[in-house]
Formats: sequence, structure tokens, C-alpha cells
Amino acid sequence: MQRHALSVLPALALWLGLCTQAMAEGAAPVIGLHENTPHVTALTGVRLVRSPGVVVEGATVVVRDGWIEAAGAGVAVPPDAVVRNMAGKTIYPAFIDLFSSYGVSKEAADKAAALGSRSWNPAVRPQLKAATLFKADSAAAGSFRKAGFAAALT
Repeated sequence: MQRHALSVLPALALWLGLCTQAMAEGAAPVIGLHENTPHVTALTGVRLVRSPGVVVEGATVVVRDGWIEAAGAGVAVPPDAVVRNMAGKTIYPAFIDLFSSYGVSKEAADKAAALGSRSWNPAVRPQLKAATLFKADSAAAGSFRKAGFAAALT
């Protein structure tokens, strides 16, 4: 009988070790950022411009996983949605120009780039303050808007 008890001890010790290891892993703090991004958002009370001249007041826009699922008046808010009251805001479809030189002339950028230190990468210009070079151009902005653009990364 004593022999049987001794043969069980290593198995019991192994089992206890695995249990405590599993419990320790579950209690360990998470290193890094937690994923808590809402997957469904409902923007309510917006002024929605569907196309030029077609405006819907008090509309709801439902965005699921980054895609517009529904938009318009009388759209039901899904039960799993994070609701954002956007009363007084206007939403309209538009493009974003991600490669634009709008508002910054090439001459001004070249002149500013000549100042300061150089980098192995000529696109890196730490001495350059783009905000000081930017000059709004209403004629160019108007042509961008007519083409369907709402924003430009300059």
C-alpha cells in the first residue's frame, strides 16, 4: 500500500504544477495595448448630403467594420452599435488626396529644404515647417471640391 502511494506522488506533483502554471498565466497582466475598438458605430442626427442637391436632415449612418452599412432617414440603430450623436454635423461622400502639393509651392519647399542639415534620406527635412509654407488657394481648392475631394494631405 505504501508503494502505491509513492508512485502516485510524482503524478500528483506534475498535475499541481501544471494547474498553478495555468492559473498564473491567466492572472498575468497584459503587456501592450488592449483591443477595444467598436466594430459598429451609429452616427445619429446628421445632415447627410447623398449627392449634390440631395440632402437628408436628421439621418443615421451605420458603420460596421469600417464599411457604411446603412445611411438615411429612418435607419434603425443596431443593438450592438456605439451611438454618437452628431447633431449639427454634415456628412457627405468625398475623396481624400493623399499625394498633393496643394498650398505649398515647389519653390518655397525647395528654398526651405536648402536650409539646415541634410539627411541620408532627402525626403527627411526636420528643419522644414510645412505650416509656415502653406498658403491657401481658393481657386485650386474650388477645383479640388468640384472633382469630389474634401481633403488633401499636403
